[in-house]
Amino acid sequence: MLKQLGSTGKLFLLSIINQSWKQGRTPRAWENAHVIPILNKDKDPKELKSYRPISLTTCMEKVSERMVNRRLYWLLENRGLLCEEQSGFRSASRSED
Repeated sequence: MLKQLGSTGKLFLLSIINQSWKQGRTPRAWENAHVIPILNKDKDPKELKSYRPISLTTCMEKVSERMVNRRLYWLLENRGLLCEEQSGFRSASRSED
C-alpha cells in the first residue's frame, strides 16, 4: 500500500517521520501493537510456556523503524563508532583498513 503512494503522499509520510525523529517520539497510533501467541513446534498447546509472543505493528511504524535504523547505522559506521571486532550484521561493502 505504501509503495503505491504518490509523491505527495510519500513526502507527507517523510515529513511525519522526520518530525518524529526530531521530537524523539512517534505518533501514538504507531505505538500500539497486537500481541499474538504462536505455538512452538512440538509443544503442548495447553501449556502457557509452549507459546512465544509476536508483536504486530503498523506498516508506518515499520517504515519509521527501518529509517531510524539506517540513519543510526550510517552515523555509527561513518564516525567509526563500532568496534572492529563487531562483524555480525555489518555491511559487507565497508572498506577493510
